[in-house]
Amino acid sequence: FQFIDQSCLTVGSFWQIQAIIKLVSARGEAFQCDINASTGEYTCPIIGLMMMKGNSRNYLHVHNSVKLAWKDGAYNEFRGYLEVDQQIASFDKVGVFVQRVKGDVDVIVDSISMIPLTYDISSRPLSTSVGQY
Repeated sequence: FQFIDQSCLTVGSFWQIQAIIKLVSARGEAFQCDINASTGEYTCPIIGLMMMKGNSRNYLHVHNSVKLAWKDGAYNEFRGYLEVDQQIASFDKVGVFVQRVKGDVDVIVDSISMIPLTYDISSRPLSTSVGQY
């Protein structure tokens, strides 16, 4: 879990979230997820944003736009997109984390970054969903 600098998240800005991710079972064996699974034990990881204001928390899920089959035992590319709206910009704190991975699977994340985009991605499917918990 990592907090990000709120001053960067201006309304109307577009971001690419990228990382390379490897999944390993508790026994140290390569674990393969299914990019087509939306629930269940073989779901591939997604990037979550936890947004906090006072005692209220909202979550934004950023899904991987890379639709290649997951490679066992290798680092796999994650790339998702985000448009900052008024709701996201209004929170006091925003943190980023990886989620939706089976409980006994270790997630190895490298080279994670949020890159500001200088072009409009609103015509691209952003693959995000918001929930309040």
